[in-house]
Amino acid sequence: MLAQYFGSVAICNQAHSGMTTNCFRDDGHWNIIKERLKVGDIVVLQFGHNDQKRRNLSAFGGYINNLRRYIKEIRVYGAYPVIVSPISRIPFKDNGSYHSLLSLYAEACKSVADECCVPFIDLHELTFQKWCHLGEEKAQDYFIKGDITHTNDYGACLTASYFIKEIKRQHIEPLVTLLTPLPKDTTLFKQDTKEVPEEPADTGMFEIDIPYIDIEGIPQYHDMIRALKKGLLDPCVMHLHPTQPIPRAQFLMVYFKALRMPGKRPYCGSFCDISRYEWDSAYVQACIEENLIEPVTVSSDYFRPDDFLTYAEFASFLIRGMASNSKERNISIDDCFRNAKTLNFIPHETDRNDFISRADCYKGLVILMDTINNTGQSLPSDVEIHPVG
Repeated sequence: MLAQYFGSVAICNQAHSGMTTNCFRDDGHWNIIKERLKVGDIVVLQFGHNDQKRRNLSAFGGYINNLRRYIKEIRVYGAYPVIVSPISRIPFKDNGSYHSLLSLYAEACKSVADECCVPFIDLHELTFQKWCHLGEEKAQDYFIKGDITHTNDYGACLTASYFIKEIKRQHIEPLVTLLTPLPKDTTLFKQDTKEVPEEPADTGMFEIDIPYIDIEGIPQYHDMIRALKKGLLDPCVMHLHPTQPIPRAQFLMVYFKALRMPGKRPYCGSFCDISRYEWDSAYVQACIEENLIEPVTVSSDYFRPDDFLTYAEFASFLIRGMASNSKERNISIDDCFRNAKTLNFIPHETDRNDFISRADCYKGLVILMDTINNTGQSLPSDVEIHPVG
């Protein structure tokens, strides 16, 4: 939508679905930009929605460090970096006020822009205030139907107009001198129906050939194909990291996809290492309410979200998840570990305290889905498609 404002500028949009500040670089997208970058080019950086789901990319941790690195490299080429905060998802109400889970990422954007003397456009604040003013129902008009993150053309036009207004207000060079006034009779929304055509039942993003370049030859290869088609894996990244262990909080995002269960807000603060307004808190709260957490794996204060998941803990989540209600989930971790081996959720030769590999994790979840026969059910409404990068 920006091209209509810049009559003499070529706009090259290298954004790609599902990217964090890490995997945009790791999957080769940053190299595509660097190979073509010239003196005087303008590079607009906007990340956050996917970084938010990776605890190693916390706003003032891995995320802000990666933005610093991008800024430094852009300047080496004699180009101009511009930092843009992520637009707000449709906010949710908690304690009578609207909240956005991306607020800290917007603050990190402002902080790194101030620190590095880079122009900063706060689309998060502008869109957050707009959605709050409209209310959830009317705000949905600017998003793809049933989505709280991805805008339709109306939303894209709105955010582009905010971007342009900020360029003018701040007099951001060299962008402000490159603007071309729109004709007064321009109708931005004329062609937008606000509806996304329904895809045939046998097509979709999860029907593509498996995209991961690091799984060739692994024993679980065909299980990874099944995991992708069941909607458990991110179809937009290149690396699955199959032999690496998986942190407990990151596992929950995939686990709830397999169960076809949504998270639950508000988070009631049961654990000191989970904050109320972070991405993982909804899954932890659902685990608490649904009695999915084995008590011996946590303390009264700590959930241990960044610790790697063990085979015994994995078994406990899966066996408890098979029960039809929370009252039937008081199953010891020893019984869960034995039952999980019997059901082939985990390899028979594994030790209970070993960290489960991602490949074994996804394979076990596929078998769980077949066992409880929920493969045909829709993904939960609050779970997006990018859980595992």
